[in-house]
Amino acid sequence: FRIRRHVYGNVGHHYFDVGMGLHTWSTKELALEKMVENGGIQFTSTLFVSGSQMTEAITQGLQVSQKEAEEIKATVGFVNSEQYPNLKTILLPVLESLAKEIQKVLVFHSQHSTEKVNRFLLVGGSAGLAGLSEFFKEKLAEYPDLEVSVGDPTVNIHVTLPAHLHGTAALPYVTALGLAMRGMIL
Repeated sequence: FRIRRHVYGNVGHHYFDVGMGLHTWSTKELALEKMVENGGIQFTSTLFVSGSQMTEAITQGLQVSQKEAEEIKATVGFVNSEQYPNLKTILLPVLESLAKEIQKVLVFHSQHSTEKVNRFLLVGGSAGLAGLSEFFKEKLAEYPDLEVSVGDPTVNIHVTLPAHLHGTAALPYVTALGLAMRGMIL
């Protein structure tokens, strides 16, 4: 959390951080949720829903290799295309599962805090997929004050970075950027 806070800075008093691709020792990926209030973690939850499950769904649904599935996920995202007209349908069960868990966390927070969550921040390797933030905006529409956005790990970096490390392209490198920033005065 401290590493991400270095990268994103103060993104609001009450926000929800969902990482879409945290590697664990078992090499499975998880979505790690953190409810943050006034700079401190109030609640954390680990879910077994992630970018790797989206890749697996594409692999099975389109009967392609894992490498091809990763490429499709990265280039097409969570939208249908002429070449992949059923991609959204293939990915929907994985993302619906994650959306339900996120809704549970928001309900839990509303039952245990008088403060409203004002920001939903998607971070991690799969967070920048085309159509993903729009999906969550729709699924979380019952929270009209909730801003859904994709984190930009370069927002607080005031040095010149290589062209391939800007905006959503830098999402897989949040931890590395945060560690680099810890010792830097920017």
